[in-house]
Amino acid sequence: MTDVALALWSGTLGVVAGTIVTLVGSYFQQRWSFSKQLQERQEQARVGLVREIMRWRLDQGQLVLRLNELPLLFGHDAETMRLYRALISAKDGAEGTRVLGDLVAHVAKLVGLDGGVQPSDISTGLHITNS
Repeated sequence: MTDVALALWSGTLGVVAGTIVTLVGSYFQQRWSFSKQLQERQEQARVGLVREIMRWRLDQGQLVLRLNELPLLFGHDAETMRLYRALISAKDGAEGTRVLGDLVAHVAKLVGLDGGVQPSDISTGLHITNS
């Protein structure tokens, strides 16, 4: 091979190798970015659900709708699922309130919110009265 042919061959090989490395790097960066965005959306949904549970805790119809989402967003956590099942099988309102308080405190802690919720925080709340 002549020097010119060798230089062309080396240049072509460099371009092809560079293109492959760029494509592979781009693919993995895109996958990482998608994974990160998915994690952020899931975390935002979890925080939103915990806030919705607290917001609707005194309206049983609305609360039940939010609690039904727990297995979808927190199904990966064994303690959440144990408390969720205990809430479903609660024998009376007092037990249900206690379990709900434990459940809310646990999921709040999971998402990084203050986990200091007590059962009395669940059973009571602020009300607007018309005078």
